[in-house]
Amino acid sequence: MTRFGCVLFALAAAACFSGGCVEYRWEENVERAEQRAKAEGKYLFVFYKWWLSNDSNRMQAEVIDQPDVARVFQGTVNCRIVYEYPPNREYMARHGVDRAPGFLVQAPDGSYQKLTGYVPKEAFIKWAQAALTTTRPPERPSKPPPIVPRRVP
Repeated sequence: MTRFGCVLFALAAAACFSGGCVEYRWEENVERAEQRAKAEGKYLFVFYKWWLSNDSNRMQAEVIDQPDVARVFQGTVNCRIVYEYPPNREYMARHGVDRAPGFLVQAPDGSYQKLTGYVPKEAFIKWAQAALTTTRPPERPSKPPPIVPRRVP
C-alpha cells in the first residue's frame, strides 16, 4: 500500500472507531425479514431500491448510509429489496408503494408507515422517528354489543 493509501485507511478507521460508522445488517429477503421482526417483536424497516434509479442511488448515498440515519434504525430488522425482482414489487404494492425509492416501517402489530421518493436527510429522520413510535389504534368492534333487557325483580 502506498503512503497515501495508508493515510486514507487510517483516517477512515479513525472515523469509524470514533463513532462515525454505523452499519445496517441488511436482510435481502422481505418475507424472512418480516418473520424475523415478528418473532423478535421488533419494527421492520424496508428500503425498496432500483439500481437504475438516480433517486434511489442518491437516497442511499446521501441519506440511508449516513451514520445519524443508521442510528435511528439500530433496533429494527432492516431489509433492502430491489425493484427488479417481481415478488418484491408485489410485496411493496400490497403496502401502497408503487415506485422506488420506497420505504416502509412496519410495527410488530402489523401497522405500517410508508414513504416514496427522494427525501432530504432531516425530513427522513423525522419521518422515521415518528414511524418507529406509531402504533395501530385499538380496533373498534364491527357492530355494537347487543342490548340485553334487565329483569326487574
